[in-house]
Formats: sequence, structure tokens, C-alpha cells
Amino acid sequence: MNKKPFTAKALGISYMLAGDGGASNTDPFAEGPTADNQWIKEGPHLMIITPDKAMLDALPTDPANGGPYVMWKGTPYAHIMVPVGSR
Repeated sequence: MNKKPFTAKALGISYMLAGDGGASNTDPFAEGPTADNQWIKEGPHLMIITPDKAMLDALPTDPANGGPYVMWKGTPYAHIMVPVGSR
């Protein structure tokens, strides 16, 4: 949120077991929904960061895909979202 540069130096795993209140799937700095920022509310999920961005290439970016997807692709904050419960 502080808009500072970020580079993952190792694999990282985090979780939000209560889900979230909503976020843009494309813009890590968006503060609310717009017509083009794919605002989503995700239920319980894991978040995985990797220093090897090539690992993200085989995954979709569509949160409605029904499985893991890449959030914020093309930014330094790109990570894999892994839904583990209902939205």
C-alpha cells in the first residue's frame, strides 16, 4: 500500500481465512471498484508469491475460472490466489 518497490527473494505463502472486503484484480493501488479494474470479493484464500515470475505464466488471471489465478499480473506485486472456500 505504500507503493514502494518490491522484489520477492523467496517463495512466500500467506492466507486470509476470513476472505477480504474486495480488491482490484488488476490494480494493486485501487481503492474502489471502477468499470475496468475487475473488482472482486474473495472468500477464504491463500496467496503465494514467487521470485520466479515465469511460474505465473501458465495460470489464468480470471478469478471466475474456478481455481487458482494470478492477481496483479504484470506488476511487482503479482501473486497466485488460491481460493479455499466459497465467496
